[in-house]
Amino acid sequence: MSFESRYSSLIHVLATAWIMALPGLTILAYLQTTDLSHKWKDKIPLVVELNKEYRQDSFALLQEFLKNNEISSKAISEFHSKTEAIETMKSDPLLGLNDSLIENPFRDMFLLFLDPQSHNSNSVNDLKSELQKFTIIENIEVGEKLKSGLSQTINKLRVILASITVLMALFAFFIINYLVRLNFERKLDLVKNIWLLGGSMDKAYKPVSRQGLRLGLSSSLLSIVFLGLALLCVFLMVPDLYFLLDVKNFIIVCLILAILGPTLHLLRLKSLVQSIFKL
Repeated sequence: MSFESRYSSLIHVLATAWIMALPGLTILAYLQTTDLSHKWKDKIPLVVELNKEYRQDSFALLQEFLKNNEISSKAISEFHSKTEAIETMKSDPLLGLNDSLIENPFRDMFLLFLDPQSHNSNSVNDLKSELQKFTIIENIEVGEKLKSGLSQTINKLRVILASITVLMALFAFFIINYLVRLNFERKLDLVKNIWLLGGSMDKAYKPVSRQGLRLGLSSSLLSIVFLGLALLCVFLMVPDLYFLLDVKNFIIVCLILAILGPTLHLLRLKSLVQSIFKL
């Protein structure tokens, strides 16, 4: 293979990989928002905010109640301390908080995620009434409005991401077809000679398909690398997004890219060879 041919193949792989990584990124974002939507759809958030100061024995009684109560014992319970909250806020340079902040504005809180299939609004209200008996608790909020608003926002985001994904996929499809056609022109004389000598279409397609398979696989692998680098940049800018990433979704996108590259190359090359043999 000549230097010019290798250089042309390298440019082809780089361009194709970059084009494939763009819809891959939007597909991953769509899958993540879909998972997030399902998680919020199946849970009712209940926020239990504690007083600024409280006794540890009162805190232990509240923990015991949440553990043994028929409703709260089946919920996903998370405790978030005010110290953890202020430290997290201070660690973010964009918020501009520093050690000069005298008073911590946050409160310790329990966050309960109730399953709506096993608990109706009456049982949630009963739990809220029971919790209000504890003097350690300052405020209780049932996040129905929050859940509804967040679900609407996520659904709108899903529609936007789906639209962008379709546009990106169409753009990638046409660009990759164009790049494959340009690369095919280097094998055009070989295919025409086989045709003129009376060779079969399969015989002409075989050497072309081998090169197309190599380029397709290389493009797929490199597009996965580009996708990983893009995610790394996002995580460096917004570290909290790292904990939202589902590895399953990332693997699904990688499999899509791994299959898409060789498939598009082989299908397009076959159609180009067929067009010559139909002359």
